[in-house]
Amino acid sequence: MRILALTGSSSTYCFEDQLLEMAVGTGWQWVIQSAGFECRDVTPLVTVRNYLDLSNLVGSVDVLITHCGAGSVFWGLENRIPTIAIVNLSRPDDHQMDLGDYLDEKDLCFVTRNRIPSEAEILAARNRGPAVYKKIGV
Repeated sequence: MRILALTGSSSTYCFEDQLLEMAVGTGWQWVIQSAGFECRDVTPLVTVRNYLDLSNLVGSVDVLITHCGAGSVFWGLENRIPTIAIVNLSRPDDHQMDLGDYLDEKDLCFVTRNRIPSEAEILAARNRGPAVYKKIGV
């Protein structure tokens, strides 16, 4: 299984360390985009990059795990990638919580709050498949 993880750029809740620890232990292929880590190949299956051209990854990702930023979440949905959004409850505004509530209500993706998903949740997201989502105005 191939996982793409986008951690965002906020320093108020950094889940990079937890995500990296999980990634190394799963035996799955992970590509992690994080402003908080140096670029490196952690293991043959786990790669960390500061920047990724996401268009090159469409069709090769089984699950997207992302901070609950609108750009990242909707990129996953628009490209029909099963998505897990992590809401950062430490932010000074509520935009991630509001988006997470909307995603939950519309059943568009799995949503966690201030925690990385479990392996079981990642498998469930993959098995569920992508949400039915249509971009309005296209």
